[in-house]
Amino acid sequence: MTEPAEPSPEPSPAPKPSDRADWRPPKQRQSNVPSIVIGAIFVVIGVWYLLDQTLGLEMPRINWRDIWPIFLIAIGGIMLYRAAGRRT
Repeated sequence: MTEPAEPSPEPSPAPKPSDRADWRPPKQRQSNVPSIVIGAIFVVIGVWYLLDQTLGLEMPRINWRDIWPIFLIAIGGIMLYRAAGRRT
């Protein structure tokens, strides 16, 4: 006959976060504002293209060399918003 198997030793409990000197709380989730802004820009460009090219609606022509600074302003605004959010 076979002998009954010995019970396996219980695993040692994981150390509590307060027991470890190098433990730090998890970082807070960063703002998703940049993703929203970039997504909104893509949606606007896509809708513009759809209305103009696919549906044939007369949309005003955009001269991209005149409005490119808007993208720089948007990127700068996002960077400032994120930097201000880190301080609070």
